[in-house]
Amino acid sequence: MWARIANPRYPLRLHIRAIGYNAHQITHMQTTFGSYVYQVVAQVQDGSGNYCSSSPVNHTITVIDQPETPQLDFEMLSCNPYRYQVTVLNPQAGIRYYWSNGNTGTTAISNHDGPIQVRAEADACSVTAQTDLPIDLESVAWVFPKGCYEICKKKPSGYIIGPFGYYNEWQWQDGYTPYVSGSDMVEPFHDLAIGHEYQMYLHNGDCGYTAATMSLIEKDCQDCEMSYSIRDLKCVKIDGVYVYQVILEITNSYGDDVWTTLTAPDGEGFFIDNTVLVPAGTTTSFTVYFYPSADFNGGLVTIDMNGSWKENKSCYKKTEILFPSCGTQRIADNDGKEDILVIDDNLLLVAPNPAKEVTKVIYNYKNADTAKTIEIRDMQGRFLNAWEVKSQSGTIEIDCARFAGGQYFILMKENDAVIKQSRLLITH
Repeated sequence: MWARIANPRYPLRLHIRAIGYNAHQITHMQTTFGSYVYQVVAQVQDGSGNYCSSSPVNHTITVIDQPETPQLDFEMLSCNPYRYQVTVLNPQAGIRYYWSNGNTGTTAISNHDGPIQVRAEADACSVTAQTDLPIDLESVAWVFPKGCYEICKKKPSGYIIGPFGYYNEWQWQDGYTPYVSGSDMVEPFHDLAIGHEYQMYLHNGDCGYTAATMSLIEKDCQDCEMSYSIRDLKCVKIDGVYVYQVILEITNSYGDDVWTTLTAPDGEGFFIDNTVLVPAGTTTSFTVYFYPSADFNGGLVTIDMNGSWKENKSCYKKTEILFPSCGTQRIADNDGKEDILVIDDNLLLVAPNPAKEVTKVIYNYKNADTAKTIEIRDMQGRFLNAWEVKSQSGTIEIDCARFAGGQYFILMKENDAVIKQSRLLITH
């Protein structure tokens, strides 16, 4: 430790107890906890070899031990609503405890899951400790698709994914009877069948929760009397991110306008801007972007084409598209250069989507000299955040940890008018 007289103008003597020290600053180590009195006397030479001395000033310095690292334990008070009490097991007298949720003292009450931290503080000395509270099961159960779903006879039933996180126990139930179970991360459930009712059961070590019920009903879906052809398919780079650009032509032979949606059910990636309205009796050309998963490097991809129109009519068509490699072997022109997309229209891509921690918004504005913003809003349209962009094209990184799990709107605005929008699904 050291004591100092600020801005001394003359030679001074600093006395510590009976120890004389002639300087304006001193470093002095104390090895025993307690209070110590430092006495300071300022002395100025009078020109004849003597000193004029000030009145002594005492400074008391207290030496304390660093607080012990808190040992934490938690207790469930209520499953629904979620409520836990976290307690310091080794409290010390004279130590103040501050919690990350705003509580003070040796106990804290938390109404949400995840990490909670406590800081043990004694004057300027402090240490911290942290513990992770069990998952709030109700907050993650939204991922389970409750309700009744109609499935086309010719269309595979697909599979259900579970929520992110680690669980003491999980079950996929068929009619409230365990069908598949395990612990830690929830495995996807693939054995879906028409006419069954399914539930998802989770346990976090203290509480259990059953999400119910999803049922599948078979419906008659005719084959889509729609033909398609691929005009162009290539791997392109948009602001440093490689995706596939697919230009399709779809011919609608029906007498009604048909909404057509493309999906890749086997998980090789996902389509962006994948729904288009094809007017009756016309051939429509449109561009979609296929964002590949991390381990996809080209190959044959099964594509589901779903059509729907008035009076709840629907059709289904299954096809396959061969995607070239978009990995280390980039598609190249004859000159050997990478095929980089030159964008001349408004573009909004959100990837990865769904996202857990971070996602990127890739944008391109057709017009250069306009006011440009990217916004995120919740499903009720409430404003959450905005990014003012100066460049005509670029990438914005969104920290998904700031937002609760669920769906959000990403809006691309020009001169305060929405020109493109996309949905973002955040999973925690």
